Amino acid sequence: EVVTRMLRYFQNEGMVKLARGTVEITDEEKLRQIS
Repeated sequence: EVVTRMLRYFQNEGMVKLARGTVEITDEEKLRQIS
């Protein structure tokens, strides 16, 4: 549940794109900045 919630947050922020069974990183730099 927590992982799904975080992935949805990342998608809403434009960092990843979620599709059935896949996660595509769309903004690697932004994702790195928050890690």
